[in-house]
Amino acid sequence: MIPKVSVVIPCYNDADYVEQSIRSAANQTYLNKEVIVVDDGSNEETKRVLQRSISQIDKLITQSNAGVIIARNKGIENANGQYILTLDSDDHFEPTFLEKAVEILLDKKDVGMVTCWLSIRDENDTELRVDKPTGRSAFNALFYNNAPASLLFRKECWNEVGGYDINLEKGYEDWEFNVAVGERGWKVFVIEESLFNYRKKKIS
Repeated sequence: MIPKVSVVIPCYNDADYVEQSIRSAANQTYLNKEVIVVDDGSNEETKRVLQRSISQIDKLITQSNAGVIIARNKGIENANGQYILTLDSDDHFEPTFLEKAVEILLDKKDVGMVTCWLSIRDENDTELRVDKPTGRSAFNALFYNNAPASLLFRKECWNEVGGYDINLEKGYEDWEFNVAVGERGWKVFVIEESLFNYRKKKIS
C-alpha cells in the first residue's frame, strides 16, 4: 500500500491566499493524502474562506493564536500520514510535487526530507526569480538555509527531533529543524524543478 501523506497548513489571517494553498494540496496528483488546516486564531474573513474551502479539508483544527510553530506542531500531532508535507497558507505547490517527492522517499532510505526549486513570487503571483536549494547535509545548513520550511519529510524525523522548537522566533524554526534532522544522519534531496511557489510579501 502506498504511504499516506498529511499536508499540514497553519493559517493566521490569510484570507487572500489560503484558498489557493488548500487547493494546491487537494489537487496533488498523489492520491493517498489528507489535508489538515490549523486555524491559529484567524479573523472572521479568513474563517469564512476556510469554510468555503471545507470540502477540500479533511481536518480543520481551530485554536487561539499561538504562532506558526505551535500551529504546525499541532497539525502534525493530529496527522495520520507516514509522511508530512508542510505548507504555509500563502504559498502553493505544483500538482506533481507529492507524486515525485514520495517516490524519492520510497526509493532512498537515507533521505529524510525532499524539497525542490522555489519560484519566488510577489503578492500578485508574478515570478521574481527561481531559488535553487542545495540540500545534502546538515553541515551545509549551518552556513545557509539549504531547504525551505515547506517540504516533505518522514514523520519519524519529526518524532526523532521532538518537533519544531517552540522556543525559536523570527522564522528560524525550520532552519533549526532541518539541521536537527540532518544531525541524525538523514539527507535532504532536492528535485531540480520549480514545483513550489513561495510568496514574498511586505509582511511575511
